[in-house]
Amino acid sequence: PQKRYTIPVFAFFSLCGFYFIVYQMYASQAPDRFLEVHKASDVPVTPSGNMLPFLDSLLERIPKAPQIFTPLISFFVAAFGDTSSDAYPTVTNFVWSFGCAIQLPLVEAQRNGVKGSRSWPTWLLSHPMVWGILYQRLSGGWILPLWLIAFMLSRSRAESATIEQKHAESVFAGWWLGHTLPALYMLVPGQPALSRTPLWVAFPILMTVVQRGYLYARQKLSACMCRSQSQRSGEFTIMALYASGFAAAAMAHVHVVLIPCLTSASFVLPTHEGMLNKFIGLAVALRCFFSPATGISTPSPATTSAVSGVVHFVQYDVIVVFGAMWVALLWDYVLRRKSAFSYVDTARSRTELRAKVAKLTLALGVGAVLLSPGAATSAFLILREYEISKNKRCGKRNSLLPSLEDEKLMPEIDA
Repeated sequence: PQKRYTIPVFAFFSLCGFYFIVYQMYASQAPDRFLEVHKASDVPVTPSGNMLPFLDSLLERIPKAPQIFTPLISFFVAAFGDTSSDAYPTVTNFVWSFGCAIQLPLVEAQRNGVKGSRSWPTWLLSHPMVWGILYQRLSGGWILPLWLIAFMLSRSRAESATIEQKHAESVFAGWWLGHTLPALYMLVPGQPALSRTPLWVAFPILMTVVQRGYLYARQKLSACMCRSQSQRSGEFTIMALYASGFAAAAMAHVHVVLIPCLTSASFVLPTHEGMLNKFIGLAVALRCFFSPATGISTPSPATTSAVSGVVHFVQYDVIVVFGAMWVALLWDYVLRRKSAFSYVDTARSRTELRAKVAKLTLALGVGAVLLSPGAATSAFLILREYEISKNKRCGKRNSLLPSLEDEKLMPEIDA
C-alpha cells in the first residue's frame, strides 16, 4: 500500500493509544494510585525491585532514571500483586491475548531479507526486542500501531519471504521460554501476594536471549545435518506457534471470562425466557468486561483507584492494539487476494472480495468475544500463513509487488 494511506491510518491508531492510555492514565492520576499500592506491598520501590542491585544503584545515579522505570514496576504490582483484585481477571485475560499479538513481530523479524536490508521499514522489523521494550514501557496501544506501519510497507511482507526452519524454531522457543512460561508462573492460581518484581516484566529481553541461545546451539548441531534440511522452510513451525497462542488465549478466556460471566448472568427457569435472561446477562457482563466504564471520557482523579486505573489501561490497550492489528491483517489479506495470478479486477470479483472481508471481520469480532481477541488474531494468522505456504507449494506467484509478467498481462486482462 502507498505511504499516503498507510501512515495516516496507523498513526491515527497510535494517537488514540497515546490519548486513551498514556494521557488519560496520567490525567486521572492513576500512576499515583499504582505507587501507593507498590509502597504498601513487599516489592521494593526500586527500578528492578532489588532483582538486580547493581542496576538499581547505577540507575539511582542517573537523573530521572527511577522515574522512568519505577512506574512500570508499580503498574505490575497493582495489576498482578493481588489475585483477589477485581482487576485480576482483566489483566490475566490480557496477558494471554497480548501474547498472541507479540508473536507477529517475532515472526516477521525472521523472514528472509529482513536482516541487512537497506529498506527502512524492513530494517525496523529486524529489532523486535527494541519494539518490545518500548511497548512494555509505553503501552502497546501507542507503539504497536507504529510497528504496523513498518510491517505494511516492508518488502519482506510484500514478497511473502520464507522463514528458515531454524529461525522458526528459535521464535517458538523464544516465545514459550521467554514469555509464556514466565507468564504462567506469574499467574498460577493461589499464589501469595508479590514479594518481588515478576520475571515476566522483562519478557522482551528474555525472548531475545532465548532466541539467540537457541540459534547458537542449533548452529553447533548444524554440522550433523544436511544443508537442505537445516535451511528448509519453517511455515509449519510458525503455524504451530500461532496454534499454541490460540489455545492458551482461548483457555484463559473461557476460564476467567466466559465461565464467571455465565455464572453471574441472571437465570430463573430452564425455559425460553430463562435462557433469554441468561443470554442478555452474559452480553451485559461481556460488554462491561471489554468496554471502559467511562467511555471515551477521562476518568476523574477523585474516583480513580488502582484497580479502576489498571482496568481502564488494559481495556483500551486491547481495543487499540487488536483494532489496529485487525485492520493491518485484513488489509494484507485484500492485497494478497488482489495479487493472485487468477484474480481479475471486475465488479463481481470486487463484490466477492468485500463479502470475504466482511465475513472475516465478523469472525474476528465473534471470536474475540467468545475466545478472546488474541485467539481470534492467532486463528487469522494461521490462515494467513497457510495461504502463503499453499501458494508457494502450488507454484503460484506469492509476491504483492508488481512484476514484469504482470505488466505484460495487464493489456490482455483489461481487454
